[in-house]
Parts: sequence; structure tokens; C-alpha cells
Amino acid sequence: MPKVHLVFLMLKDNIREVSEVPRLAKEMGIEEVFLTNICHTINTWQEEQKIFAWDAKANPYDKIVKKVEDRARSLNIKLKRPSLTATDVLVCEENPLRNLYISAEGHVSPCVYLHPPLPSPFKRIFCGQEYWIEKVSFGNVSQVSFSTIWNSAPYVDFRNRFLRRDKQSRDLFLSLLNGAKPGTLPQEAFAEPPDPCKSCHKILGL
Repeated sequence: MPKVHLVFLMLKDNIREVSEVPRLAKEMGIEEVFLTNICHTINTWQEEQKIFAWDAKANPYDKIVKKVEDRARSLNIKLKRPSLTATDVLVCEENPLRNLYISAEGHVSPCVYLHPPLPSPFKRIFCGQEYWIEKVSFGNVSQVSFSTIWNSAPYVDFRNRFLRRDKQSRDLFLSLLNGAKPGTLPQEAFAEPPDPCKSCHKILGL
């Protein structure tokens, strides 16, 4: 029997309805619910529909989502939700180290946010500014083998950017476990993510 989960895109227009999602899932025999933000916005209306914020204190929707978590827990429904407050993450939730996206045309990309069903370059609004991003494709599985694409130098370099960020985080954590004091730790910033990811809300944990 296939595993079924329910995905709910949270918008200002429907956020009051999210409280009923766990009950609906229970009635349908669905055991897992994913709440998600509108991360890729291309126009003013979509921008205004976002419920995440840059400051947790200024976000009135966090209490609503926390109540939904409590309700899901009481109904024994697994619920996964995104952060509603921007914060830098080392490897985004799409996890390009282990996951990838293959378009209907066969293009292999780290995630759908880097190869959306839009003409290239595509528009993305990030932190109130417009960006034009070229679609990211490391090859087409109808023309080249998947292993060749996965092991290609550009794709390896893309993943290595995230690997370096992850390693830096682990090294910092181990230093703290070994008794290093915060003031004695190296102050250099983490390695930057790949250029196309710098203007994606997913790199802010949203």
C-alpha cells in the first residue's frame, strides 16, 4: 500500500484553515502532514501572502502553527513544519547532498527551486529584491547516464560547497564539546553556498 502524506501551503489567505488540517488527515487515514511556506515568489501578491518574518517577535502566525502542532500530537499525526523566522542554515531542507530533482524533460538539478517549470532565466523575489536566475541543470538523463551527471565536476563542486559548510559546523561543535570557549574559537565565516542558492529563502531555513 502506498504511503500517503498531506501537504498544506500556508498563506495569509488560508492560515486560519490550517487548524483543521490534522483532523482532516485523521479522517482520511493519513498519518503524516507537511506544512510548507511559499518560498519562491515572483509577484507582489505572492510576496504579500508569506506568513514568515525576519523577526520572531513580529510574527503573529507562529502561535497558530504551534497550536496545530499540539492538535496533531493529540491525534497521533506526524507533523513537519518549517520555521516562520529567517535564520541562516548550513544545508537547506532540500538537502542537495542526498536529494536531487529531475524535471519532466530529464534535466537533473539539486532541487525544484533551481529548476522550476518557468522559462530561464526566471524571476525570484528574495528579501524584497528581484533576482533573475538561470536554471541549474547538470545534465539530462535522456542523453547522459545518471552516474556521469552525479559525478561531473560542476555537480561535485556544487555539493562540496555545502559539504564544507557542514564540516565547519561539525568542527565548531566538536571544539565546544572539547571545552573550547566561544571567545577562543575561529571567527571566520562559514563557506558561502552556491551562487544560485544565495537568493533562495530555503537557505534561511524557511
